[in-house]
Amino acid sequence: SIRRATSADAMGTQTGWLPDWGWGELNLDAAYRERLNFARGDVPAGGARFFRAAVQSPGGRATLVWHRRVADCQPLRQACYYDTDSGFRVYTLSNLDLSAYDATTGTELAQSASTVDNVEQVRTATPGTVVYKVAAGDVDSPAGEPFAIAATRELTPLATPRPTASLSVDAAGTQRAGAPVHVNAVISNPSHDLTADDAQVTLNLPAGVEIVTGEQTQSLGTLQRAGSAGDGATASWIVRGTSDGLKQLSATAAAKESKATAANS
Repeated sequence: SIRRATSADAMGTQTGWLPDWGWGELNLDAAYRERLNFARGDVPAGGARFFRAAVQSPGGRATLVWHRRVADCQPLRQACYYDTDSGFRVYTLSNLDLSAYDATTGTELAQSASTVDNVEQVRTATPGTVVYKVAAGDVDSPAGEPFAIAATRELTPLATPRPTASLSVDAAGTQRAGAPVHVNAVISNPSHDLTADDAQVTLNLPAGVEIVTGEQTQSLGTLQRAGSAGDGATASWIVRGTSDGLKQLSATAAAKESKATAANS
């Protein structure tokens, strides 16, 4: 694109969106050359998606877009928005953000985090391999927000480092109230591409169960890439029932970017 930072600056100096220039004049030659450098996906509330690109010159850009979604009438007809049974619905604009990180050090290079737009763009000042992160805040849909991301260089989707957790107990059968039960959790990073930073696991207690030993939430540090040493961790607790009846325990494993849940009866 061709644009300027202020009216006194030379063309080509703008580095972000401006009210009078928008994103700048469209460069059709560059758009044609970069036409295959895009990816599509969806991201749930509080989740993240990652992409890698090899930026070969300063000013490499990535642009994230998503819809301001409206559900149309079923069946289609005029003035349907006056009918509450028509199916017409205007969704709340989802809040997605876009960041760029140095792929080697993990240092954040750029961020676009508007809360009122459905377009975010970042550019990096130096060449090198970068990781673009699409992060979601509130999303007005249980399935997640569909998006598209385009860049000056080819994008490679990366597996999200969302930890998985599995629970086991040492009880061979039904235990009486007050009897101690040992609970163990195995937490793993399923991503071969990215580490799961600041990982932790929380034991979720139903009514009628209390912890005897162990912190309810335990920090696990960084889980390395899947298939390498340190890609998993363990945690343990001792619990006991305070009332009769079957109880179901669950563990929530979380990393810096995402969450996953596993359950054991």
